[in-house]
Amino acid sequence: MIKFIHTADIHLGTNFKDSYFGGEIGNIRRKELWETFEKLINQVKKQSIDLLLIAGDLFENDTFTFKDFFRLTGNLESIPSTKVIIISGNHDKFHSNSFYLTEQWPDNVTILGKSGLDSIYFRDLNLNVIGYSWDNYSRKESSIINQIEIKKDSSNILVLHGDDTSAYMNFEFQKLKDLNLDYVAFGHIHKPKFIYENMAYCGSLEPLDITETGDRGYIEGIIGEENTFKFIPFSKRRYLSYKISINEDMNYQDVVNSIINNVSHSNLDFLMLEINGIKAREFDIDTLKEYLKREYFYVDVVDNSIEDFDLESLRESYKDTLIQYYIDSFDENELNEPTYKKALYIGLSALLQGVE
Repeated sequence: MIKFIHTADIHLGTNFKDSYFGGEIGNIRRKELWETFEKLINQVKKQSIDLLLIAGDLFENDTFTFKDFFRLTGNLESIPSTKVIIISGNHDKFHSNSFYLTEQWPDNVTILGKSGLDSIYFRDLNLNVIGYSWDNYSRKESSIINQIEIKKDSSNILVLHGDDTSAYMNFEFQKLKDLNLDYVAFGHIHKPKFIYENMAYCGSLEPLDITETGDRGYIEGIIGEENTFKFIPFSKRRYLSYKISINEDMNYQDVVNSIINNVSHSNLDFLMLEINGIKAREFDIDTLKEYLKREYFYVDVVDNSIEDFDLESLRESYKDTLIQYYIDSFDENELNEPTYKKALYIGLSALLQGVE
């Protein structure tokens, strides 16, 4: 039996300099990438994992330093009984000064793909691991797939970084399935996804952008009499996205309760909130954010709502004008319908801006 963990797209060294949420939060997230990676290494120790697969983008070429490398190799040296397989991706691809090519790695680490398609056989596990790394040249899967050699009477794992649309390395998943490998470990797509039951993207360990909503983690696998592969949520934080439609009768607590009752979360998570509908004139978005910050680590609000109007007051203030005639064009029954009411308010907003 072979126990393995499949991870990828860790992006150690990322500085989040141009991140959506700014430098202070970016610095926190940079540290947390290390925190989660080191937590994963502890999982490897606790579970006596035989094999750690890292399917590309372990670090960021442009911002990964020698101090970072020292920290990384120290972590990998701390799991000497675990065989570590690494391929490069598009963010840590091979180049003349690559850490993969110029530095000494721990004895338990194998970098695959330094000269094209590559493999290593572990006799004690009766396991053949095949991998292909990124360099500065474009490749198509078809140029390497025929070179893949399956080792008979042993287990076979393939490690690749790319997707089915990549200009560098695009896969035809069915062709890879037809190879009848025990497992195919993909990197590059940050969202975890099983292509087939034994072919999967593990996703990133931590979400790296506000668009990366949902769980992030790694895949845990067993190859033996019965192969099993499952995704394990593992990130410290999640990015959550939620849309809410409010009305003029809702107060802050109504909105907060609606969100927390519909979005499972912890106070470590990011919340990206979109507000639609009609809000009371006294309803202040910054105050709402203060309420939400009691529940979430970071809150961002896109406010598409429309402020409520006092129609009677507007009729009096703009008597015998286009504004009064526009209000009167809607009857009471229509104003009880949210769609009509929203149309009235959008029109009023535009007309009032014109008056101002």
